[in-house]
Amino acid sequence: MNTYYEKRFDYTIKELKYTKEDALIEIVQFYLEDKPKKIKNEKISQIERDEWFWGSDFLQQNKSTFLKSNLYALALKKNLKNKTLFNLEMIKDSAAVNSSALRQAIKYSKIFLEKNNANYIQLKQILDTKEFVEFFEICDKVENHYCNLQQHVKEQENLLLSYGYVDLLFLISFSTLKHAHIQLDTMNPSYLSIYGMTLTKMVQDRISQPDRRKKTIDQRQLFDKEKKYFMQKIANNEVPEELESFEKIYEAYEILTLFEQNILYSFLYDENYQSVLLEDKVTLSPVDMNKHIKTEMHSEKLQGMFKYYEEVAMTLFADGFKENYRGKEENYDMNFYQELLHFQTLTIMYEIYGLDFDIFIDNDKTLDLAELIYSGYALSMFYAFEFLMVYTPILQKNHKENFWQSHREIVIHSTTTHKKNRFPLIYKTINKVVSEIHGNQQIDFGDKIIDFWSHDLKKEKTNNIKYPTLFEKPFIKIDDFVFTFPWLMSFSGTSPDIFINSLLRVHSNRLELMENGKKNNVRQEEVVRSEKRLAEFFEKLGFAVENGYKHSEAKKYGTQEMDIVASRDGHLFILELKSTYMRESFESNWEHKTRSLRKAGYQLQKRKKYIEKLLKENDQEFMNKFGRPEHIHTWIVDTSFESDHEYFSGSLKVSTFEVKYALNEANDEFYPNGFNVDMFIKNIESEKLWEKINIPQITKEEVTYTI
Repeated sequence: MNTYYEKRFDYTIKELKYTKEDALIEIVQFYLEDKPKKIKNEKISQIERDEWFWGSDFLQQNKSTFLKSNLYALALKKNLKNKTLFNLEMIKDSAAVNSSALRQAIKYSKIFLEKNNANYIQLKQILDTKEFVEFFEICDKVENHYCNLQQHVKEQENLLLSYGYVDLLFLISFSTLKHAHIQLDTMNPSYLSIYGMTLTKMVQDRISQPDRRKKTIDQRQLFDKEKKYFMQKIANNEVPEELESFEKIYEAYEILTLFEQNILYSFLYDENYQSVLLEDKVTLSPVDMNKHIKTEMHSEKLQGMFKYYEEVAMTLFADGFKENYRGKEENYDMNFYQELLHFQTLTIMYEIYGLDFDIFIDNDKTLDLAELIYSGYALSMFYAFEFLMVYTPILQKNHKENFWQSHREIVIHSTTTHKKNRFPLIYKTINKVVSEIHGNQQIDFGDKIIDFWSHDLKKEKTNNIKYPTLFEKPFIKIDDFVFTFPWLMSFSGTSPDIFINSLLRVHSNRLELMENGKKNNVRQEEVVRSEKRLAEFFEKLGFAVENGYKHSEAKKYGTQEMDIVASRDGHLFILELKSTYMRESFESNWEHKTRSLRKAGYQLQKRKKYIEKLLKENDQEFMNKFGRPEHIHTWIVDTSFESDHEYFSGSLKVSTFEVKYALNEANDEFYPNGFNVDMFIKNIESEKLWEKINIPQITKEEVTYTI
């Protein structure tokens, strides 16, 4: 069968001089990237790619190598998700040769979670060994439990859909204080993350249907009527029935979210988890606790980066702020911390993510980055100081189950003693809120800022895979009003990751309309800018550096442009840069690992082989730029900390922050006798930066689950 893949396989061997094993890996990588998408302007379907790939002669001839490779599970997962299974004989062979990869592919594909999936049924028929019979029984039990949880959520859906949009916002606002109780008790960041995911999913499901209030009425009158109803309940110390019903809905959603995040994703994607069927129950537990703890380290490293840039901000602006402060003395701490976070986040955005001080949001919308960050912190710090810090004693006095008493005491106390509105939902224009925080100064944030921070409940597309969380877009917009949840913002709005995800996840596809009518992806420009800024760190230390290097003959070997190539003292570094957002789920971490990092590792492997070929041939074009290095290092330099210090096709994955930190020649702890390249490599590979980091204290029992 002379298909595209067959021709490509022959081409890589004859023209690019690849070995058969390298040619096989090249074609598998092509298949994983859904290539080819078109041939002579004719779109190629996934079924065609499946048939060409799995029916190819070269795959059959190199079957043993393929089945034992770490790419087999990912390749099979693609075919399992589609309608037709090709090459059933190879699947049966893999059960004997590499059964763990076959089981992993089935889990990756999630086909067992679909009722009556034809491919899953077919696999159960052809894989009838004891090992796979037990595996399928485990899969079925996981699916059954998941289905029951989904059904429980479905049963609550009619009640959720019965709420008008405004009703829902008022109920969420009271819920936020209850969960402020719990957060104060646990001080667990993962709890806050689950809470945000759960609330966001509820809002997403509700706005999938139009608002039940169809009549055009005075919105302010509607809001005030709702508020008056709840205020009367507070005065009478009566817990509204609607709130009790809402909590039942929330509980169903939360249980489902916890199952997905902790149990399901561990079962699907974590190869360190083993599942055992015992007495009709499935138990999931980590095989290697040290490995499990290492996967949890990324959050500690992230906080380490935040702490470093907080110290940078403190050093650069603290003294000047104190000398020049002209505000009210009672607001000094709030304003100081607000400015500290503002400066910290601005520096991270500039140094790590390559943002400039003017950023494009979409077409004609441009925002000042400093102003954008300041607007978010101004509001969150206001609520943190005016709500959380003032009323924490009341929250701590009342048990979390008695949160309604806290509501009552806070609202009555604030109204009678301070003459302030401390209702858990605030509705007004964002400009008015910001102006109040700044002493009624007229600050022009305008519609662009409102759009950036707001969910528009009547316009938001619920099928968007990048649907924003209530942390990433904490303001809710209905027509001309903007709603805020002060208790939610008190906890969630004081960390740089909110701004990072708002720009890099929710607003990742930011397009600038050019004069020629074409649209330019601004995020891609920011990535290139971050590459140049990292290259400058190497240049300052005397490295020969090329940003975006491409040898004149690179096309002949099938290699692409190299993000950064740097050479000094016999060492050559080939760097592939990745600039991404903060991921909250194991599933999104796995997707990043098996897509972006996999691809980056393979590209670096090809580039290293190409450069070794150039050196062997004494290529003057290359050697005139970088000399003749004795050692070649390939690193994936990623803004995120997930999968840190793992290897992908032989390339080390390390964070952008760690590389920049290690390139500081003034760091006496790293370089007591001055900077040298050997010590630089040792500091990176030994993770010296993280020697003193807090190790998460996790027991095996805490991360063992039973279904």
